Amino acid sequence: MGEKEGDEITYHVEVKKRYDWGTPIEHRATVSGGGPGPMGMDLEQTDIAHLHGSGMAQDFDVSGTSDEMTARS
Repeated sequence: MGEKEGDEITYHVEVKKRYDWGTPIEHRATVSGGGPGPMGMDLEQTDIAHLHGSGMAQDFDVSGTSDEMTARS
């Protein structure tokens, strides 16, 4: 949502999405934690999908709104 006044645009971004873990056949990308160690490990999508299939991971809803931002055109 946003407004434009002169060369100034004021806006914010809204997100609402259902995240699903998928299935191995979907060929989704590996989830990367960004580095070595337990919290930075890389997880193969097939492993994540297996966790979902076995009931150890669940789909979830994501929603949020950014702060108001301003840009000049």
